[in-house]
Amino acid sequence: MPRANIVARSTVKPGRMAEAVELGSRVAALLVESGAQSSRFWVPVFNQDINQVSISSVCDSIASLDEVIAKFATYEEAAPKEEWPVVLNTRILMREFHAAKDSVPGQLRSTIIVAPEPGLVSRQAVSDWVDMNKASGANGSIAWVSYSGTLGQRVAIQTFYDDWAQMEETRDNLQANREMSAIFTSGLVPPVQSAIHRMAHEVIR
Repeated sequence: MPRANIVARSTVKPGRMAEAVELGSRVAALLVESGAQSSRFWVPVFNQDINQVSISSVCDSIASLDEVIAKFATYEEAAPKEEWPVVLNTRILMREFHAAKDSVPGQLRSTIIVAPEPGLVSRQAVSDWVDMNKASGANGSIAWVSYSGTLGQRVAIQTFYDDWAQMEETRDNLQANREMSAIFTSGLVPPVQSAIHRMAHEVIR
C-alpha cells in the first residue's frame, strides 16, 4: 500500500532560524507520537526561497491519516501562533508513486519537481529515473505525487545522500547513463523546479 507524506512549508522570520529548527524538531517529534512512521525537518541549501523550511512526515498509508491528524490536533503546536519564528505557507499531502528498493534517507536531499506527460510511458519514465538515482550511488530515491495542495499533477522526485561527494558521484554516473539521457531528451518528464535541503532533525517511530 502506498505511503502518505504530509509536508508543511514555512517561511522563517528574519534572524530566527535557530528557533525555527527548535520548533520544527518539536513538531516532528509530536507527529511521530501521533502515529507517523517518521518526520524530518529540512532547511534549505539551494532553493528559490532560501528562508523556506519544511517538515516531511511519512505515514503508513492515506487511510492512516485520520488517526494521525486527529491525535496531532490535540497538541498545542498543531495550531500556528503569531509568536512563532515561522509563518506557515502551505500544507501538502502526497502519495508515494514509486520508491527505489532499499531506499534510506541521508543528510542531504535533492528534490526535482517534474510535470510528466499523460500516459503510461511517462509514468514508467519517472519510476526508471527513481531507480537509476539509487543504482547510480544515492542512498535512496522516492517519487511522490500530489494528493492535495499546490503541486497539481506534478511529481516530486526526492533523492538522498550522506554528503556532497556522494551527490556529485551519483550525478556523474547519471550523466554517463544512456537510459537516463534518453529520459532527459524524450521530453516525457520535463523538470519544473529543483532544490537541495539539509536535514536538521529526524524522528523515527
